[in-house]
Amino acid sequence: MSGDDDTFYPAPVDEEAISLRVAGSWLRALTEGSRELVVLLSAEGRVEFLSMSGAARAILGYEPLELSKTKLSRLLHPLDVKRVMKAFARVVATPRARATIRYRMRHKSGRYLQIESTAVNRLDDQYVGAVVVHTRKRGERSKQAAATLFGVDGSASALGERGIRRALKVAMERASREPYGFSLLMVEVERPRGLAQAYGDETLAAVRAEIGRRVRSMLRPVDGMGSLGEGHLIMLDGVVDRALAERVAARVRETVGNRFQIRGRDVLAAIVIGVVTNERHYDRPNDMLRDVLLAVSKARGAAGVASFRTQLQVEHSRQLTLAAEITGALQRGEFCVYYMPTVSLATRTLGGFEALLRWHHPSRGVLLPEVFLAVAEKTGVIKQLGRWAVLSACQQLAVWQRTYRRDCPLTISVNVAAGQFADFDFAEQLNDILANVDIDPNLVIIEINERAATLHPEAVEVALSRMAKRGVRIVLDNFGVGPSSFSTLRRLSLDGLKLDRALVQPMVAGGKARDAVRAAIEMAHSLSLEVTAQGVISAAHAAQLGQMMCEYAQGYLFGKPTDSEAATALMASYPGWWQ
Repeated sequence: MSGDDDTFYPAPVDEEAISLRVAGSWLRALTEGSRELVVLLSAEGRVEFLSMSGAARAILGYEPLELSKTKLSRLLHPLDVKRVMKAFARVVATPRARATIRYRMRHKSGRYLQIESTAVNRLDDQYVGAVVVHTRKRGERSKQAAATLFGVDGSASALGERGIRRALKVAMERASREPYGFSLLMVEVERPRGLAQAYGDETLAAVRAEIGRRVRSMLRPVDGMGSLGEGHLIMLDGVVDRALAERVAARVRETVGNRFQIRGRDVLAAIVIGVVTNERHYDRPNDMLRDVLLAVSKARGAAGVASFRTQLQVEHSRQLTLAAEITGALQRGEFCVYYMPTVSLATRTLGGFEALLRWHHPSRGVLLPEVFLAVAEKTGVIKQLGRWAVLSACQQLAVWQRTYRRDCPLTISVNVAAGQFADFDFAEQLNDILANVDIDPNLVIIEINERAATLHPEAVEVALSRMAKRGVRIVLDNFGVGPSSFSTLRRLSLDGLKLDRALVQPMVAGGKARDAVRAAIEMAHSLSLEVTAQGVISAAHAAQLGQMMCEYAQGYLFGKPTDSEAATALMASYPGWWQ
């Protein structure tokens, strides 16, 4: 990241590494448990990959390793060799050509079986680079044909929503008549709006198209792919086991990667995948599509892959209800900001306040953020709610500055949730607020937690850089109980650390607990960061922290969170908190 450009430039795309992963990892996951024998052949007919599932044993009686050491042409019936070789040559001669041929192949027992193979030329595919051959016993093709309606030979996302629903209806009807199952994977860009804001709508469209090409190259001839909304829908034929479908999804996500070269520029964009299987025996396409979209929503807040479970639907309904309540409460003025004092340990004077959100619920009383914040993030309501909280805190600080002239102006600290960084626009929102509220940006402290720094690293880096240029100070909250590393602290544009109460409170017992606090303070100072200790509940805490040169402290020793009226009275009294 340069000083004149906020754009994040990742490392160059390693196309060769991507190709190697595609040739191995995803094939092993996709062919596991399949009744088809999957073989990748070079243009010369050399075996490049052979599925290690039980298909080789079930069809030909060979173990996969045995078959991999056998020249496959030697297993062909002598009268079929020339015909099979000609068909293979025709497929090799034309990029993306496909051919299905029936012939006889010798079983390990010596008898000849009626076999059917489908070969697809993907030699020009940068991720496959081989002729993909699916082999099965004759007769099984007709059983699979009903589900193979999406089509993966043409461009990505060949079918629209109506076509997808028709294909799903056919597959569901088949599943109701015979032992058959399938799974759906929904692949979407993790943060499309943020990507568009960072790189532009055309780049977002190009990334989606490239994701489609990468995903399409992984599918078997019997699988399918279509377009649903802004994502790619995959149908895995014959895969009904949820654990297997999740492994396939994880491999797809790993193989697609998160780096794309678009018009000569490296673009960073992750994908999320929702999974749903037909093990529940759906009979309406809309229900299955609804559930796979719920799974995608869950995947955005998880590890990038999530499966639908019945509890998801119940939870989703509960979240939507609470999100509607939050929106209504904001409109009715039920939210308010409480203020917790921050004191200078060196001067024993009031240094500022931390703004804390509270919900005055009409029937449940005062609710803490733990009750509603997670749902607000998942449903996107956090952006509206978070902006209101920042605006309210800044307006209150402006009132205090006009009313109480101090040699050392007060600061206001505001917590920013991870979801507020998701679309790259938080810095712009803050700029708009500061432009309309008459306060010095240097008196505004934005607190981020470690979850935000790790969940949305690119968006956080861009936002922090822009806020720092505006003069806003940045503090990493709850330090000492999460996975933050020294390199993370150096990477982010920070001005301070807040030590978590779980780290601070045990320190009065001495020993390693006190040494840990001292080490954290010294590390912060080595990076030119100011330190605020949370959870200070006794004069002994304050004294020890002052000896360690900790700059600021918060805790019940100095005051609990209060509304603006009580905070104003506290500020006017200039109390001495401890002697």
